[in-house]
Amino acid sequence: MRAWLKRFVVRPMALTMAEATWFEFLFSIVLIAAMVNLATGALSQVIGPALTGAVLVLLLAATLIFANVYALQVRRSIERGERVLGGQRAPEPHRGLIVMVTRAPTARQAVDYHRERLQHLWIIMTPEMRELAGALSKHAETLHVTCHLLELQNELDATGCYGVVRDVFQVHGPRYGLAPGEIIADLTGGTKLMTAGMVLACGDLNQALQFVPTQYVGSEPTVPFQPIEVGLGRAGAQR
Repeated sequence: MRAWLKRFVVRPMALTMAEATWFEFLFSIVLIAAMVNLATGALSQVIGPALTGAVLVLLLAATLIFANVYALQVRRSIERGERVLGGQRAPEPHRGLIVMVTRAPTARQAVDYHRERLQHLWIIMTPEMRELAGALSKHAETLHVTCHLLELQNELDATGCYGVVRDVFQVHGPRYGLAPGEIIADLTGGTKLMTAGMVLACGDLNQALQFVPTQYVGSEPTVPFQPIEVGLGRAGAQR
């Protein structure tokens, strides 16, 4: 029941309110006003208690249906590559991708974005994130992507993350026939120190970075945006 509520009520409502600011206002006005009328008995006196309950149920059902349809349209827009934050440039699809595991759906969005060309996925994880890393790996394998799990023992180890990312570009990628310029690193997940290690490694090697923006309503993440390129003010990625 909890999973059903999250999938069909919480997430669609959060996404719709984040995308259509007018919806939250309308939702508040219509439902709250109807509930106030019910509480005062005004609506009940006009159409009777039975019809009053039916009207409220229909209002709630219509709201949920609209939210789910709107959320579905946003997801399809993302799949078509139309939803880019602030007109930022999206990266070209790469054959190799490095991600850091997170509880938000950003890593999966990064994988799906590169799916047309993606052949190898390196997943940086901590021991606490093994289960999430396994789920992401299984998803990538359904897209015929070869996955490589890279474990950091300490989530605060910026130096360790720096070394792992550097090795992917210089050692692991070439081992599978990928030039450094055919690999991109996604800095969205992980801890702040892990992100710092990844950014420094890409900066030192002059390699490509991307970020997957996500809007939140309260603590609930909505559907992520399409990835955007992150420039470090260097001359460009090595090819």
